[in-house]
Amino acid sequence: MKRISLLLCAIAFCAAAAMAAGRPVGVKQMPKTAQTFINDYWPRVAVLHVEREDGRYNAMLEDGTAITFNRKGQWLSIDNEYGFPNHFLPEGIGDFIRRQYPDSYIAHVSRHAEGHTVVLNTGLELHYDRYGHIQRVDD
Repeated sequence: MKRISLLLCAIAFCAAAAMAAGRPVGVKQMPKTAQTFINDYWPRVAVLHVEREDGRYNAMLEDGTAITFNRKGQWLSIDNEYGFPNHFLPEGIGDFIRRQYPDSYIAHVSRHAEGHTVVLNTGLELHYDRYGHIQRVDD
């Protein structure tokens, strides 16, 4: 009886975990804006898989880049420990990083209502307003 209870608990746990995970979808099921963004900035990199979860799309690219999009296809966050193209960011962000941290690169960026949060490969966290002006630097 104890084994059956344990087995049922394990099955329930696995089912709950599976339901919490994102649902795989095809690239073509992503909003056009997201597809265009990937094609514009990662033209030669294949999309390995896409999951839809809570109205968001999580795309994993062949080069290790992970991009989260909202339901409209606007990017929310981008991660790659080896860096990624960042021409889509406000000009001031790239300029500041090139001037102040020439040996560093962006490993993570997230976009929110107030602006952008950038994490460099060194772990330094930079906070910018919507226009690309630096607001704060956290170690």
